[in-house]
Amino acid sequence: MSIYDTIIVGAGPAGATAARDLASQGYKVLLIEKEVLPRYKACGGGLTKKCYDLFDFDISDVVEDMTYKMVFAYGKGEPVVLESTEPWIYMVKRDVFDARLVQKACEAGVEFHQGEKVVDVIQQEDGVHIITEKSEYSGKYVVAADGIFSVIGKKFGIKRRYGIALEAEIPVGKEALERYKGTVKVDFNAIRGGYAWIFPKSDSLSGIGTFVKKYNNLRDLLYNFMEKEDIPPGSIATLKGHPIALNDGSFDAFSVDRIVFAGDAAMLTDPFTGEGIYYAVKSGILAARSIARALSGGGKDGIKSYNNSIKKAFIKDIKVASLIANVFYRDYERVFTIIKKHPNVMNYFGDLVRGKESYSRMPFDIMRDAVGFNKVKKLKRSFEA
Repeated sequence: MSIYDTIIVGAGPAGATAARDLASQGYKVLLIEKEVLPRYKACGGGLTKKCYDLFDFDISDVVEDMTYKMVFAYGKGEPVVLESTEPWIYMVKRDVFDARLVQKACEAGVEFHQGEKVVDVIQQEDGVHIITEKSEYSGKYVVAADGIFSVIGKKFGIKRRYGIALEAEIPVGKEALERYKGTVKVDFNAIRGGYAWIFPKSDSLSGIGTFVKKYNNLRDLLYNFMEKEDIPPGSIATLKGHPIALNDGSFDAFSVDRIVFAGDAAMLTDPFTGEGIYYAVKSGILAARSIARALSGGGKDGIKSYNNSIKKAFIKDIKVASLIANVFYRDYERVFTIIKKHPNVMNYFGDLVRGKESYSRMPFDIMRDAVGFNKVKKLKRSFEA
């Protein structure tokens, strides 16, 4: 039986990115996907600027729209509007976007098996054995990028928390497309503990989500939101629920021996916005880097470096974002009242989307501008201690 340097389970952004990066370095890589691509994926499909900038190849031809304006509706007040001459978010359809990433991985030399579901994984002393519905494979290392309901994660008893979103792909006419072109609409009135969104694509709009595990009338709330936006609910072409990982920064199961978890399988999602694609792509890059180190002689130290890289890249920010989310979603009207008095606060959010700001720095940067540098510097030292 042929032994692969790395077997990657799941051909979403995390898996395809890790596969391409490793194959580009000359490693023998197998990428396994249970679905046949292109396949529909329930997702808002918004790539933040910081995510878009992670790619070292051109993906502009799969971008459906670019966001220059963000509108945040809340309570009974006037919406908060943020505008820019540079794009904040790049809209994609996940079936097309994911297929492009896999195409680039295959061009780099990745062996791709699709329509093949993994059913078991067996850790061995010198590798990992993967069993699918069709065959069996052995690899020196494995990247589990098979989503929040990871088969591999389940095998090792890794428990996950998640919220629920309802994604609606809504074909609309030219007037509606022009109304939302270049604009993201986020409505916090639509649902408790989350928000409804309109992400414009070339021919459609989409969805609603919450950071609550169970929500009985999600469909009705979506219909109410659509009617408010003058979008007929009967125009929905595709309606599908999907989970959103809920991570407050305490989740730390990023590897098990020769297996590393990436993307949703590693519970890497922004607890404030629900953004997941950036975390998927970035963790795929970090997974490839760490496994390359392990394959080049680093062994277990390479895998340990992945845990450290994930914690350094994400966990502090996720913890702070979780605290912000708890405050915000408990009383978003009061938060927006404060924002109305201090509109410059929204500029920090814009920088966050672009990757020029981080959750862990943002509260101190806001306070620095409000109360002065020296006081915040002292406070920041005590916080980090």
